[in-house]
Amino acid sequence: MIARGAILLLVSIVTMAVAGCDSEQAVRVENKTDQTVVVYEDGVPTALVQSGVTEEFTTLRFRGTLTYDIKFFCEDEVCDQTVLASRTITWEQMQQTDGITIVVP
Repeated sequence: MIARGAILLLVSIVTMAVAGCDSEQAVRVENKTDQTVVVYEDGVPTALVQSGVTEEFTTLRFRGTLTYDIKFFCEDEVCDQTVLASRTITWEQMQQTDGITIVVP
């Protein structure tokens, strides 16, 4: 009886530990423009989002902050590379809000 109780306690502790160790969070980008945009994660292009589409991808656990910048996708030598939307966030903030959503107007 005591062994069964100890096993149940151990299983519940392991389950809580695994649930508390989320190693990734969702990043959603809603592109309301009429052009494809590029999502940059700390300056590195990581995703393309087509016009009128909401795309979701995940990011792994990180320390410090991550900055997401959204710019128009460009295949020409000269084009508008203005930052359309930007968001800097910590891992703790991402966990509190269950990921982030960035809307590109």
